[in-house]
Amino acid sequence: MIFGLVFTYIANPRNVSPVRSGNDVLFGLEVDGNVPNAFFWIGCIFLVVALTAFTLIRPIRSQTQTKSTSRLPMKEFLKIGNFWNLFFFACISFVFWYFIGESYKSFGILYIQDDHFLAYLGSVANVAGVFGRCFWPTLLDYLPFGTVMSLCMSYELLASILIWYAVGAKTTYAALIISLFFATAAHYPCIAVQTGKVFGGLFDQAWPFLFIGMSISSVNTIFMKLLADSVGYFQSYFAQTFVVALSIILGWRVQESYKLSETSRELIEPLL
Repeated sequence: MIFGLVFTYIANPRNVSPVRSGNDVLFGLEVDGNVPNAFFWIGCIFLVVALTAFTLIRPIRSQTQTKSTSRLPMKEFLKIGNFWNLFFFACISFVFWYFIGESYKSFGILYIQDDHFLAYLGSVANVAGVFGRCFWPTLLDYLPFGTVMSLCMSYELLASILIWYAVGAKTTYAALIISLFFATAAHYPCIAVQTGKVFGGLFDQAWPFLFIGMSISSVNTIFMKLLADSVGYFQSYFAQTFVVALSIILGWRVQESYKLSETSRELIEPLL
């Protein structure tokens, strides 16, 4: 909500319009010369934020004895089919989220040559994402995981098609990006909530692997950006429709519970 504006106003305070060159834009020496300074001050802000966070960390003091829990042997844990359903869903579904978060400005600047407008748009879109992170996991109290994720990802699929037409005007592009950030905000909290529902006491064992899956998907953003630079954004967003469609299918494969083998049931039933 903040860093995009700070970086933009340091690097391009006069809102210099870029010059399009193929699938890229050039801002000129005035803006390019300010970029290192912008990185420096953003780094300083991150340092202050991190140091402030460290000072706020306090040890947990509990008067009650912590209940000891056993963990499912890793060999048995990795045999849980529903874990892999959720893992691959996390890997695939986050690809579009990472791509739109990285490309909404670089794509928009090709047609809307207003750097400050796109910076403000990103801030408002992130605010919408905050509300999305509250709204979507709340739906999990009333609807199955597959239904909730299908709702938000169906809009993502539609947006990946409409974004090419929406970018023709500031108003339509702003409406699409803001609503899209609201929809994509569902992924992280809903996966976290569903992991707790499905695995119960095994949450601490399952979540690190699922988080790795979400992190792996960020690597795909590099390849999607290379694809956009080489063949164009239209083809990249078209490819994203297939990614989102696959995510919807994988979302319905995630069950509300999982079955244990007889050898591991005695170990884990007390945790559920």
